Amino acid sequence: MKVAWVLLFFVIFTVCLESIQSASYCSTGTKAYNCPKKWKWVTTYYKACGWLWRKRCKTGSKYWFKYKQHTCYKYCPVRGGWSSWSRWSSWSSCSSVYGSHCIGDQFKRRKRYCNNPRPKNGGSCYGSGTQVTTRSCMRKVNGNWSSWSSWKSASPCSSSCGRGLKLVIRNRSCTNPSPRCGGYYCHGSQTAYKMNVCYDQKYCRGKALKSAPSSKAPKKSTQR
Repeated sequence: MKVAWVLLFFVIFTVCLESIQSASYCSTGTKAYNCPKKWKWVTTYYKACGWLWRKRCKTGSKYWFKYKQHTCYKYCPVRGGWSSWSRWSSWSSCSSVYGSHCIGDQFKRRKRYCNNPRPKNGGSCYGSGTQVTTRSCMRKVNGNWSSWSSWKSASPCSSSCGRGLKLVIRNRSCTNPSPRCGGYYCHGSQTAYKMNVCYDQKYCRGKALKSAPSSKAPKKSTQR
């Protein structure tokens, strides 16, 4: 039992010593450290057997292990070097900031790579491979026109008896969406005008009024 405790303590001490040594500074090349090696030992038991006990017969074996210290080597980590920074990317779109409808954030980034030279044996480059810069921005929303309304009469017919002209208009609004946060107002006119042909017989007073031209041609009468 005591032997088992001694072996357990020896193994724990060796592992701790290795971790301390591996954490110590390691220059380029290799680093030597003590490491245990496990050896397997076998004890075989025999007894006399056979005719007149002239043979030796195996009765069993006992296996046990022994640890032996010797020097191990491992390669030291080699740090890599950074490449040059890449160009800055374009500014991102203006994202919203919580609590503000007009103020937002934009960012752009650039990168570098750990390949000048590449690290070896588990080494790495010191620092970050990405740089990010931000700035505030206005979330401008430009206005856009809604659909046109239907045509509506804006003046009476120019003729009180017969064919004339009248003014008709239609409207649209800059609400699809409305401009905000410094955005541009819609380009163009809000109202459209045109003159339409009209027919009025309100004040003809017995004068003959030709009817408005029909879209369909009149049928010809046939005589027999």
